[in-house]
Amino acid sequence: MSQAKETHFLALICRIHDEHFMMKTFVPYYLSQGVDMIYLIDDASTKPYDEIINNPKVKFITSPLKRNPDQMGEATKLYSEIKNTYEWVIFIDADEFIYTKGEDTTIRSMLLNEFKDADCLYVPWVFFSFNNRQFDGNDIIDDYTFRWNHDKKHPHPNNDHKNRCRYDNIESKTIFKSSKFKSMINPHFPSYPIGSNINYRESVNNTPHTNMMFNNFRENDISNGLMLCNHYRFSSIDKIKQKCNINSFNMYKNVSVENCILSDYPEVLDETLKIKWNGLKKQIESLN
Repeated sequence: MSQAKETHFLALICRIHDEHFMMKTFVPYYLSQGVDMIYLIDDASTKPYDEIINNPKVKFITSPLKRNPDQMGEATKLYSEIKNTYEWVIFIDADEFIYTKGEDTTIRSMLLNEFKDADCLYVPWVFFSFNNRQFDGNDIIDDYTFRWNHDKKHPHPNNDHKNRCRYDNIESKTIFKSSKFKSMINPHFPSYPIGSNINYRESVNNTPHTNMMFNNFRENDISNGLMLCNHYRFSSIDKIKQKCNINSFNMYKNVSVENCILSDYPEVLDETLKIKWNGLKKQIESLN
């Protein structure tokens, strides 16, 4: 691979609205994973992101509409502008952290090696708990180490879109080659494949997979999976109250503060990413 291609290998796109707590970990974490440029589409945040705004590997795009109800419009436009610049693209939310299991592996190294033949890689969610916190902690990876037990059913009294049981099927996010997809109009997967020979894979066992849903995703998959996505959907009761007032949440029926709190299941202590992140932080500090 030429040097020019290498420097434009992996881009990340993320929409944000008052995600200051997440961003202070999100940005250094994903840069440590080999992301070349992080594009943040700022949807009317109420204060600046002082800690990261001057980072040369972070580009802010201000949404022209305050509290834009269209979750994908700006992201789709941005993708069309950068798709020919990067080989791979991640479209991710601020509360989603994709990680690899190997001590010396990164997202970038896995794309260059284990998943080099994939065109679109589905990475399943692993649901984490806020453990009844009233307010956000200091570091989303360090402080949030309890998660759902994915061998158990979690029936919710209202079974709404955000808080339903994930025992039978669970969502995923994708990393995909921009040369293989014309557009990005869904928050979970790319759109309009180019050609018919698209290699869709999943990141647990690196086998063929063509659906954003993972059926019967279990603890064994979490233990042995090559690449997973920790989903810290709710970081505190205070943050739940904020989220329930924004368009992406209140558009769904029966989503309420009370219902979101009921989906807090601190059942399994999982420090896998925390241990890896602490090692990465030492490496980052040694370079500064």
